[in-house]
Amino acid sequence: MALNVETTTLQSSRGDSVYPSYRMSAMLVDRHAEISNQAPVAPPSPPATTSAGDPIPGLEDRSVADEALIEPVESLAATIKSELANAPPEIQSQLETWADLHGLSSASDNTIREVIATQAAVYLLLQSTLYEWHHQRDNLPALAEDTQAAFREAGNRISSPAFDWCVLDDVISLAAPSERDVVVDERTRLFESTQPSEDIGRLYEAVVPREHRQTLGQFRTPPALADLVQSWATSGGDRVLDPGIGAGALSSPLHPDWELSTEPDHVHGVDRSPLSVLMSTTALTLLDQPHAPCQADFFDLQPTDLREPVNAIVANPPFSQGSSLSRSYNQRVNAHVEDMTGIEISSQSPLYAYFIFYARTFLSAGERAAFITPWNFLSKQYGTDLKAFLRETYSIKAIVKFDKDVRQSFGNADTTTLATFVEARSETDSPGETRFIRVDEDVDEGTIREAMRDGQQGATDWGYINVEEQTELAPADNWQSLFKSGSIDTSGLPALSELCSIHTETTTGAVKFFCLTQDEVDEYGISPEHLTEVIKRPEHVDGYDFTPDDQTALQASDKPAWLLNLDEEFPIPGTVEECSAQIEAGTLSLQNNEGLYAYLQDGIPEYGLTDSGTLEEREQWYRLEDQDSPRVLFQFAGRDEFRSILNKTETNVLSSFYGLYMEEEDGGLDEIELKALLAYLNGPVGQQILQGLASPRQGDLLGINVTDLRDCPVIDPRELPDETVTELADAFDDLCTAARRDGNTDAVREDIDAVIHAELNL
Repeated sequence: MALNVETTTLQSSRGDSVYPSYRMSAMLVDRHAEISNQAPVAPPSPPATTSAGDPIPGLEDRSVADEALIEPVESLAATIKSELANAPPEIQSQLETWADLHGLSSASDNTIREVIATQAAVYLLLQSTLYEWHHQRDNLPALAEDTQAAFREAGNRISSPAFDWCVLDDVISLAAPSERDVVVDERTRLFESTQPSEDIGRLYEAVVPREHRQTLGQFRTPPALADLVQSWATSGGDRVLDPGIGAGALSSPLHPDWELSTEPDHVHGVDRSPLSVLMSTTALTLLDQPHAPCQADFFDLQPTDLREPVNAIVANPPFSQGSSLSRSYNQRVNAHVEDMTGIEISSQSPLYAYFIFYARTFLSAGERAAFITPWNFLSKQYGTDLKAFLRETYSIKAIVKFDKDVRQSFGNADTTTLATFVEARSETDSPGETRFIRVDEDVDEGTIREAMRDGQQGATDWGYINVEEQTELAPADNWQSLFKSGSIDTSGLPALSELCSIHTETTTGAVKFFCLTQDEVDEYGISPEHLTEVIKRPEHVDGYDFTPDDQTALQASDKPAWLLNLDEEFPIPGTVEECSAQIEAGTLSLQNNEGLYAYLQDGIPEYGLTDSGTLEEREQWYRLEDQDSPRVLFQFAGRDEFRSILNKTETNVLSSFYGLYMEEEDGGLDEIELKALLAYLNGPVGQQILQGLASPRQGDLLGINVTDLRDCPVIDPRELPDETVTELADAFDDLCTAARRDGNTDAVREDIDAVIHAELNL
């Protein structure tokens, strides 16, 4: 695709200018011509009964049985996979293109064959279902034994791209007709559901392993979230754009709140994948939702390609990270969106960010959009430009964060679910207030809609509402902190680095090799002079203090408790390659260290040490950096808590901790003062401040970088009354005891909170 580099003022689909500073290039060539020529699919009314003679389901939702569809799909997929390795060369080349389109290009050949075979089986089920729907309405004859020919003829007769050829048709043809029948025979089953989008999504999720959907961020939208998004963004009669439509969850017209009457008048569904287009076409057709399916890249589409302007946008765009996209595609999209907005955008931006930028061109002032994304952009550097764009071109009505356990959340994705509700505005419109809403407990969608409309500041039975003037929102700030309960004035507090020094800890370069369990030490007979006590991971510490008894217990467990730490004069080669070569040649001599020799002989190849870049950079590959045992171990990554752990041993730690070091002889904190500080850091106020410093990391974790921790505002126990310091120190001891006893620390935290609030006048 070629992109026109000439920039123009960003305009909506109706031509109204947004802002000169946010520009849009005219898009251009290699356009999917069928987009503008495709007639909307507006199926006729269904008969009064199903093909089985049963009444058409009413308001109740009835799902098809998962296992009844999964088993035949997996059976056919297994048959197809066995044939794919010997497929003709012309099919093999087409499969490479398909794999790249679906984020599989880096997978093994066996994985690619497995996933594509499964996708082909799902494709056959959907085409058969769609064909049968039209047959039941006398649009098509009964499905012939040669299903592939029947599908091509159907495409000609009803002008539906759902029956256009794609490479999966050739993949399906590798199986004999009798083998395909196990899937084709299930084509009437989806008729039994009033929520086909949900059932199709669940089927795809069940048969395609998560790791093969992760690259493109393909996750089924929870029905409760789809209902919330659609009922807010649309109203009866709207023409809705659903980019990245997938199985059509956001565009399906049926939902529990029937009185809202939000069924779209027409849906423009866009997706790059022919399989996704077929999913949504099948679901929307079964629900009698008029729609125009379009197989295209959203960024190849412009408002004039649509037969009619849209009134609303609902989008659950792919969660793909920039690093997971092909370099050429990432560069192309990035260049185009930069040209569109007139701003520089990080090439690390995830794909969903570009969807939000581009969607604005399809809306006029007063029209709504809702985006389902991870919450990462609220705190990441690449999110600064996106937040500025949202603030300047939309009225941001609400941003809603969902706890991972509530029904609106993607419980099957390693991310925090966020829904952003915006209304396009002109340059002269006042943006008004933005509500940051945190949903901690299950609550119905109507309650969330009320909170979005006029919810008052403060805690609720199910979460928290924070009301901010949109004009006061600073794009460079971490907006994740706006979901916290209130703000804390920390202007008079010192930085943590003024009370102690903070360091990142040892990086081994091969942690599995350097960290040993007691059993491994005993098995090889490694001498204690070559070992240092170590804590490898935060989860190896229970609670808020680490004692000699804990170290003894760690050594008695099956967890690593020893760090291989050889002296710099140890008689082995300085490079791991030379060391490995001498071991293989039998020329390395370690007199009186037979156990260590055996460990090197086994460990170097087992843990792939010759491929470690970190070890190559060291002057002596086996020599780790000398560091003292830190007084406090800071757990800088987690989901719910950042622990500050008092280290009562001489144990060392690795890079999964930051180390806090106290210089008592230079006026640093004594034992009581240190415990008072730890009470603050582990208490509610300290944790709230730390959460505000955190940024998302992989696996739904939050993390704090060492620079931000050094700047973290804290109390200075040396400036507090003695009785307050003692009270906080005692509370920290109680916290440690409670954590060890039964883990219930709520009462102690309330005590700490009361002291800190009184001291800081909160």
